[in-house]
Amino acid sequence: MSKIKQLLLLSFMILPVFLLSGCWDVEGLENRELYTAIAIDGAEDAALEDRLRVTVQIPLIKNILPPAAGAGESQGPKFYTISVNAKSVGEALNMINDQVSGVLDNGHVKLVLLQEDYARGGVAQELDFVTRIPQLPKHANLLITRQTGEYILNQTSPKDLLPSLDIYQQLQLKNSGRSLAVAAWEFVKKLDEPGQDPYIPVLEYNEDNKTFELNGLAAFRHDKLAGILDTNQTRFISMLDHRRNDSGLEIPLPGGREAVFRVVKASSRIIPQNRQGSNFLITLKVHASISEFNFARPKLTKKEMERLQEQAARFVKEECQQVLSSIQALHADVLLLGLSCHAKYGKDFSYVDWREKYGRADIDLEVDFTIDRGEAYF
Repeated sequence: MSKIKQLLLLSFMILPVFLLSGCWDVEGLENRELYTAIAIDGAEDAALEDRLRVTVQIPLIKNILPPAAGAGESQGPKFYTISVNAKSVGEALNMINDQVSGVLDNGHVKLVLLQEDYARGGVAQELDFVTRIPQLPKHANLLITRQTGEYILNQTSPKDLLPSLDIYQQLQLKNSGRSLAVAAWEFVKKLDEPGQDPYIPVLEYNEDNKTFELNGLAAFRHDKLAGILDTNQTRFISMLDHRRNDSGLEIPLPGGREAVFRVVKASSRIIPQNRQGSNFLITLKVHASISEFNFARPKLTKKEMERLQEQAARFVKEECQQVLSSIQALHADVLLLGLSCHAKYGKDFSYVDWREKYGRADIDLEVDFTIDRGEAYF
């Protein structure tokens, strides 16, 4: 990434600070300690009364802003972190506020990290508080971390960015099926509704490559982490959940051949077949363009194109059926089949024991796969 792009991204985050404070120099920021990410881990000792380990990442403004902003060029660290053990997130933030020289500024949080093991025990209490913190952006992105959030926020970015900004940028640019960005308010909204299960992206730090990587989705059963879906499964969840998917889709063909598609649009419709929620039909329409073949095929006849569409539809159907079986086994209704049943049958449908019923439901799938005929292959 060029220096200019880095500065533009950083300016997007920090400019509101100047506008709100009415102060256009770095000195005005010294009365505040803005933080860009908060991580919630479980305490190492589960028996401790202080059951949470909370970490915030605080940028060092003077070491980030360009010389034109009056900060002077610096080779020093771009951030520091503070971690505390506490009974609650509220208590943790009060403790952190006591440790900083200025006033802790909640208005620039981009990320809320939830550690995997901690999330398996339930996150509703902490997230309910987080989304009620004054000035904290409700669109802050939620992520599950495979390592501790404290560890993640203490790693440096190879892009010479704040770690939190590097991760945030990836969420915005890679919302293409492999990992899907989810805002805090979206997650909490689903928790407030019966039978709706959320999902959020999974983050880990690759120690070999020294990079932050978004790998798959974490599926929840209400507020408890139920399981992790890999990047391939996530790609098909994105199709089934009306998400845009610009990532490549490799379709195996007979004879060891392969075609690579770029999925332009995917839309689905969930059709409950009865008021008990025991049978559903999902229709999925996928529109894609051809990226490449691994064999010499400069042109396709109309008949060959139709055959290719049938093969692609069959492959997508098989993959989606496997994903549906996986999330049913987790009893995590992340596609909101219960909601569709309630919308169709109203009070005749009951959410009582819904997740158990959902796990046993029969789900039929129809896939219509069309290829952009504007491609210069025939």
